[in-house]
Amino acid sequence: MLELLNNSDHVSDDLIDIITDNNQSESARNLACKNLYERHDEWVVRQLHKRINSADDVRDLAQDVWDRVLRPETLSKYYTEKNGKFRSYLRKPIFWVIQEHFKKIPVITNESGEKRSVYFVEITDQLDQNSLDSHILEEAMENIIKPNLRFLGVSTRFVYVADEYNALFQDIPELSEVAMINGLSEREAKKLLVSADGRMLIDCSNDEKSVYIPLRYLSLVDPVKVKERGRGAYLAALLGYANSYYRKRLLVARQHLLALVRESLY
Repeated sequence: MLELLNNSDHVSDDLIDIITDNNQSESARNLACKNLYERHDEWVVRQLHKRINSADDVRDLAQDVWDRVLRPETLSKYYTEKNGKFRSYLRKPIFWVIQEHFKKIPVITNESGEKRSVYFVEITDQLDQNSLDSHILEEAMENIIKPNLRFLGVSTRFVYVADEYNALFQDIPELSEVAMINGLSEREAKKLLVSADGRMLIDCSNDEKSVYIPLRYLSLVDPVKVKERGRGAYLAALLGYANSYYRKRLLVARQHLLALVRESLY
C-alpha cells in the first residue's frame, strides 16, 4: 500500500483491537492481521531498503518483522497506548532485525559495490529519523549512549566523542555534561580544562583530551579540513594517532554502544 498515513492512524489501532480480542472469531482476527500487514508492509520494506541493498535479504527480514509483530500476545503486551502511532511501534522490530542481520555478516556492500565493516556505519546514520522516530533517537543518546560513555577506556571515549560530536550534542555542551560522560566531578573536569586550554591536542594527556575535545570542539576542529581529508583521517592526525589506531578505538566504542542500544530498544 503506497498511501502515506497521517499522524493519527486509528484504522491500524482498530485492527489491532480485533487481533488482540479473544472474543473475536478466528476468521475475524486473521482478516485483521491480513489487513494490518497489507496496510504497512510496503512501508516496512522501504525502511529495510534504506539499510540493506539485497532485495532477497529485505524480503526475508520483512517477514521476520511481521513474524515478531503479528502475535496477539505481543501486541497486547507492547502496543499498549492506542494513539495512532503503529508505525512508530514498528520501528523497533525493524531496527532489531537489521542489527541481527548485520551481526551475521562481516561486511556490508553499498550501491556502488564498495565493502566496509558493518560497525563503521555511524551511529547518526543507524539511528537517524529514517530508522527511528526522533524521540527514540534522543532517548537512545540521552539515556543509553551518554550515560555509558564513562565506562569506555579514556582514549576510546574521546575518539568516539570526537567522531560523533554532532550526534551527541545539539549545542555546545555544559561543563556538567562533559564531566558526567567522563565520570568526573565538575571540579575535576574544570581542572583538566584549565590545564589543556591553549595547548595542542597532541600535547595533552588522555584525561585532558576527554574534557578538552567536547568543550572546545568548534575551535579545535576545522570543518574544511574534515571535508578535504576525510573525518577519520583528519581527527586521527589531530589527536596524534595513526589512522589504524583511531579506527580501532572507534570500532570498540561503536560495538559496545550499539549492543547496549539493541538490548534497550527491543
